[in-house]
Amino acid sequence: MLLAEDHSDLRALLVITLDRGGFDVFQFEDGQAALDAISEVRPEALITDLTMPRLDGFALISASRRLPGYERLPTLVFTALDASDPRVKELKELPRLTVMQKPPSWRDLVPELERLIES
Repeated sequence: MLLAEDHSDLRALLVITLDRGGFDVFQFEDGQAALDAISEVRPEALITDLTMPRLDGFALISASRRLPGYERLPTLVFTALDASDPRVKELKELPRLTVMQKPPSWRDLVPELERLIES
């Protein structure tokens, strides 16, 4: 599991929740660090925030899905952006991608991620 989230407290809670759900988590504080590690980590899924320094989540999703073998990488997006934002609406059209508003529903996180991976 590749996790890109710039807020350390939220990132720590996500790691705990995902670890308890049985996922191995590789965590990064920005999209560029996550993208740089993707070929080495070979994640089964990506969890990302949309607003981060260096490389935001929009660019991370776009760049990762251009990589061979990652065109349909299961992706879970966390965002505080309004669901009516045109950029968020556009993301929702991508295959194998789910958008969850911050703060996340902790009890729904692992089942939603498992659903994405299995789809």
